[in-house]
Amino acid sequence: MSARLLGILIAVLVVLGGAAVWVHQKERANQAPASATLGDPFLKDLQAANIASIRITEPGKALTLRRDGARWVIPERGDFPADFAKVRNFVVDALALKIGQSEPINGADRTRLRLNEPSAAEGGGTLVEFEAADGKPLARMIVGNKYFKRKPDNPKTAQADGRFVLRPDAAGTAVIVADPLEQSVAENVQWIDRHALAAEDPVSIDVRHADGNHWRLVKGPDADGPWKLVGAKPSEKLAETTVLSVVAAARGLDIADIVEKDPQHMAKALDKPTVITVVTADGLTYTLKVGEAEDRNRYAVGTIEGELPAARKPVEGEKPEDAAARDKAFGDRIAKIRARMPDERTLAKYALLIPDTTLVDLTKKRADLLEKPPAKH
Repeated sequence: MSARLLGILIAVLVVLGGAAVWVHQKERANQAPASATLGDPFLKDLQAANIASIRITEPGKALTLRRDGARWVIPERGDFPADFAKVRNFVVDALALKIGQSEPINGADRTRLRLNEPSAAEGGGTLVEFEAADGKPLARMIVGNKYFKRKPDNPKTAQADGRFVLRPDAAGTAVIVADPLEQSVAENVQWIDRHALAAEDPVSIDVRHADGNHWRLVKGPDADGPWKLVGAKPSEKLAETTVLSVVAAARGLDIADIVEKDPQHMAKALDKPTVITVVTADGLTYTLKVGEAEDRNRYAVGTIEGELPAARKPVEGEKPEDAAARDKAFGDRIAKIRARMPDERTLAKYALLIPDTTLVDLTKKRADLLEKPPAKH
């Protein structure tokens, strides 16, 4: 073999070898999303401190969660307080999303997995958008179908093992995350603070029925002292377990939903209301007018009057370190109350739907609070 021919063969081999390396590298690059990103954060660079607004859009409906100082509110519901714990957990879960598996997809796959934009004619998923205070987009993701390791009998009710998600800026890649993201819904009932009218540390509970039946429980100056029935006769004794249930109901009043006030409906539903008035140790007065039961809920309107104290009353002779600890605990408690209190503007616009079961104890008649006399034999 001549030297010239040998040189040509060597050159051809070099070219073919380089081409093989290039093809191999390209194949590895195409497979990279399914392996190299495993365990990486799905919403990289998103930081909780920068999030001021969360927009959740489903096909045909949308909901916004907006940070308002120390609390979160729902603008579509007149800035009614959102459940702070739910919002916090949702943000924490979003930051913790890790890529479990990723696969390249096309338009048909996106439709099948419901990973299209919510406005799409078919296969629209749930778009979750995080924004900064200035409206700058921080991160976007589309939440699609639930992911199951094994086919369930009923996918609608079965507990999912994860969720198919997609970043709109990487629409060619579907990702599976281990979190089923059950809270990714645009229903205000899933986000409102259901305890927005729960009275912290009640010292007086007054209930006046439309038929004239009336009672009032008051707490003495001693925080650990017993409750007393105003106007009780010497022979009347409070049933302690019943009173505890009444006080617990005032502290944990549950809201099923909020609805815009309908004057005609209000006139009918609140024609003969039961009026519940609760005064707290912090000087707030909660007043609730409750109507008749409607489909396991009761229509109601409420008000909150008074101002929360700006500072704690010092304890005589307390040490500086004790005072500092008590001041912090007091401040945290007041901030928690303020964060879930709706303002007068919101309460004036909306009516409440309260589960009838929540009001069973608070709407008892006076005789129901008393111990029953022993049966005569």
